[in-house]
Amino acid sequence: MAELNLRALLTASQAALYTGVTPAAVCNWVARGFLKAATDSHGRTIKDSRNRPLYRLMEVIAAEGEVAKSQRGRPRKRAA
Repeated sequence: MAELNLRALLTASQAALYTGVTPAAVCNWVARGFLKAATDSHGRTIKDSRNRPLYRLMEVIAAEGEVAKSQRGRPRKRAA
């Protein structure tokens, strides 16, 4: 069985697929401070070939948990 690489780098779209949310939600996590882009040893943001920031899988998982914790007890929005 293959091991899961928790340091794998993901785009926002890939992170969204993994967590079951939209890419916009992942970008919202970044804006709200739940998720930070991966950085190299010099502190520079790691980006893909299209200049989009990349995120470490383990940090995406942690952000998903933090977002879920922050939303506990809140009433859910209902569709109109």
